[in-house]
Amino acid sequence: MKPLTVFLAVCLFTAAANAATFTVSPDGAVKTLQQAVQEVRKLPKDQPITVEFQAGVYPLTEPVIFTPEDTGTEKTPITYKAADGQNVIFTGGRKITGWKKGDNGIWTAQIPEVAEGKWYFEQLYINGKRVVRCREPNYTEPNIGYFYTEETVDIAVDPLTGEETAMPNRAFVATLKDIESLKSIPKEQLKDVTVRVYHSWETSAHRLAGIDFDKRIMVFTGPAVWNFMEWEPRQRYQIENYKEALNQPGEWFLDRNGTLSYIPLPNEDMTKTDVVAPVADAFLKFEGNTAKDAKDKLITNLSFNGLKFQYAGYILPEKGHSVGQSAITVPFAVQLDGCKNISFENCEFAHIGGNTVRFFRNCNDCRFVHNYVHDLGGGAVYVGQAWEPDHDTTGLTECNLIENNILRSGGQFDLGGIGVWLGHTSYNKVLHNDISEFYYTGVSVGWQWGYQPTRSNHNAVEFNHIHHLGHWVLSDMGGVYTLGVSPGTTVSNNVMHDIYAYSYGGWGLYTDEGSTGIVLENNLVYRVKTGLFHQHYGRENVVRNNILAYSLTDQLQRSRIEEHLSFYLENNIILWDEGVLFGHPWTTDYFSRWGDNKVFIDKNLYWNPKADRSKAFPAKNGGFTDFASWQKASEHDTGSLVADPKFKDPKHGEFTLPDDSPAFKVGFKRFDYSKAGVFGDDAWK
Repeated sequence: MKPLTVFLAVCLFTAAANAATFTVSPDGAVKTLQQAVQEVRKLPKDQPITVEFQAGVYPLTEPVIFTPEDTGTEKTPITYKAADGQNVIFTGGRKITGWKKGDNGIWTAQIPEVAEGKWYFEQLYINGKRVVRCREPNYTEPNIGYFYTEETVDIAVDPLTGEETAMPNRAFVATLKDIESLKSIPKEQLKDVTVRVYHSWETSAHRLAGIDFDKRIMVFTGPAVWNFMEWEPRQRYQIENYKEALNQPGEWFLDRNGTLSYIPLPNEDMTKTDVVAPVADAFLKFEGNTAKDAKDKLITNLSFNGLKFQYAGYILPEKGHSVGQSAITVPFAVQLDGCKNISFENCEFAHIGGNTVRFFRNCNDCRFVHNYVHDLGGGAVYVGQAWEPDHDTTGLTECNLIENNILRSGGQFDLGGIGVWLGHTSYNKVLHNDISEFYYTGVSVGWQWGYQPTRSNHNAVEFNHIHHLGHWVLSDMGGVYTLGVSPGTTVSNNVMHDIYAYSYGGWGLYTDEGSTGIVLENNLVYRVKTGLFHQHYGRENVVRNNILAYSLTDQLQRSRIEEHLSFYLENNIILWDEGVLFGHPWTTDYFSRWGDNKVFIDKNLYWNPKADRSKAFPAKNGGFTDFASWQKASEHDTGSLVADPKFKDPKHGEFTLPDDSPAFKVGFKRFDYSKAGVFGDDAWK
């Protein structure tokens, strides 16, 4: 072992026989994570290195960059950790002080850097809670309360060029009373007004280019992915960030002249509040080699343990933001490229303007374990690639572990954000996470539409607790959402509940767009809007031994009949007291969607304690019929039963079965759904 070099006398070093540790402190000579990384680069990598942070707040004004210079090895890993029991916070935020109360009840603070054009922010936090930029219409809770579009616009004069331009996805006609308050805004300030538009399973955010008040046309600086009013006859939208909208407690507005205004909530004392706005747009970036078959210049064997990362901002681009699905193009506060054996454990990521963590190109054998991720502009943990142009030339992202994390309160900016997203990636494990309070999907797996070749296979989504999604805001979403050919993928032993969509959607298990070769078994799904299981189209998926209970409309949905076998539905318990049993999203011709031989349905237990059970099954000539007639006409369910499964208290989430349950007669096997979700001590659970 080479002797340690004493560098700059800035760190408190200890050297054991086979390891080196040095301490970083807000009061020491090395005060920041960036400085610590620079000092580690100077050390010989012939022994494990631990960088131990003492309690305190460590400011970040820009992301800390890791390169192959910062790599460890299997025998000599590098660890960045909080000292035992210490509260270590890396903050990309800055406190705002100097508040003064105005006669109108609005408090203001002056920020010279904003007036000088050196700083601007679009998120604000008071006492650790995100507050809403002033908007119309006002709301009773986040994202509730809408204006509605009136008409589409094919061609209009572009305020940016003065020329007539096609505008189906850049403009729409509004109701005059909804936009009259914008008349007083000078033209040069319009670009700071944001219009959030809802597109079924996504939202877009737009800057205003101009308004023709005579024609009631709002024109944006950039397009949405879809034409307006494509998914809803009158599309929902909200207008935010203009002074005239500052009229409700809990709202704030930042003027370019440097004046920050806020109307306190009744219980808030602005002389005692902690007000923070983001300065940094990210925390960490890992820039390793992403080339296919890359074997060198990777970043390897780094771990981060017990650290808190808070406050990263996001500024809406000049042409706004719109993406087809899953908030995938929103920037990430932590992004990893070309990495192997990187781990985050026992960390917190909070108050994020965009998305949170992405294991992006050529990331393998990484771990994201026992972390608390909350209050997010987009999604939480993303693994792999989507539509990137280099998507087939980079190294595979595989064999990563996402386990025992609490992921909640996403989609605060782009409501399409997801709890855990896997795209063009294989052999990953998503286990024992608690995922809640997202407006879209809990876990998304696959990311190839239809039956094209895919890089996704053998992903495991198991033992997760996925709940309270949708909130009646977005549509076409579910607890676990799959798409594309994904052989060997399993969705098993999860508990999903309270999933409610705005219109269609709000499913539990959702196999979409060519989902193929996926096994979905031993899941408990209950209290959803439009289907406990729904397959749009796919091939030879297995839906087996699940407990499916209490959808408001249809219990089971199937959208498309194909030439091949779509799925196996067997050994499940289906319990309902509202809606229909075998449904379809867009027609009531239920038999045509379920009575064919391109699905296999057998050995299930059906029970509705309220309905006339002689009229619960699809009839061949329309309407409903008895179970025996359904069996004869469809040749399905020959080994199924209609009987009470005798759950303990299903209305209150108790789905245990007695030994004499008829479910066992159809081959149902008990599974312990209490094992789903996080594990550890009581405080964590």
